[in-house]
Amino acid sequence: MRVLAVETLEALQQYVGKEIGVSEWLAVTQERINQFAEATEDHQWIHVDPERARRESPYHATIAHGFLTL
Repeated sequence: MRVLAVETLEALQQYVGKEIGVSEWLAVTQERINQFAEATEDHQWIHVDPERARRESPYHATIAHGFLTL
């Protein structure tokens, strides 16, 4: 993939609303979520407790951390 180098904020304006980079899809598995929880020390049950999430989450499953999906 070609690297995009933008020198100034003004130069960045020409890219507003344009696609500048696309990557392959990435599977967000429970294992990946658990590893992210370890790395960030964010062990909130909605992320790492599948049984409780099945019972109490409106999604009936765990969800990925916001920064993990970023």
